[in-house]
Amino acid sequence: MSRWLFFLLLLCNLLVAAWGLTRAPHPAASPPPPAPAPAVRVLPWDLPKPPVAPPPAEPEGCIAFGPFSDQDPALRLLERLAAAPAQARIRVISHARTAGFWVLIPADRLDANLSPEALAAKGIADSWRFRRGHLAGALSLGLYASRERAATRLKELAGLGVTAEIRPRRVEDESYVVEARAAAGRLHEIESLADGAAPHPCEASAPTASPPSPEDSP
Repeated sequence: MSRWLFFLLLLCNLLVAAWGLTRAPHPAASPPPPAPAPAVRVLPWDLPKPPVAPPPAEPEGCIAFGPFSDQDPALRLLERLAAAPAQARIRVISHARTAGFWVLIPADRLDANLSPEALAAKGIADSWRFRRGHLAGALSLGLYASRERAATRLKELAGLGVTAEIRPRRVEDESYVVEARAAAGRLHEIESLADGAAPHPCEASAPTASPPSPEDSP
């Protein structure tokens, strides 16, 4: 009897174990491998920045005042423009002009009959020699304001048997132009400091020219 009871219990245990195996959970599927992380490039903090183009410069303009026949008003205007946002300067213009007409006898035509003493004997007392310049040695018989008056004197001398010539008297003059350069948008500030002097473009200023050699005074 006890043997049958033992085999019965063993059979029950086997049945329970078999039933437990059928209830065991299936193993979960393996997850897919993770995607590779994107490559990250670490840059240093002190990389040079790309150059930044500077803003375009404002166009520059130039205005001028003058010319002044005297240097003093040009200097006063230059002092006033020192307060303006500009670069200012004085430009000196040299030029020659005719200031009268000589009546003279050239040096290469003088002889004993045309000496000051010989001319004085003919009633021509206003004669003297040029001491310097390209007319040095010539004999002056007078300086006249106009060519017409010089021509009249030339005829009078011819009536006295004296042949002379007319030469213009050239003198060198200077005039003064004040020029100021600044940003085109600020030229009105310069004009406000000009104290009534009329502005004009720098290009309109008379160019500096090399004058012919002036005649020297006797």
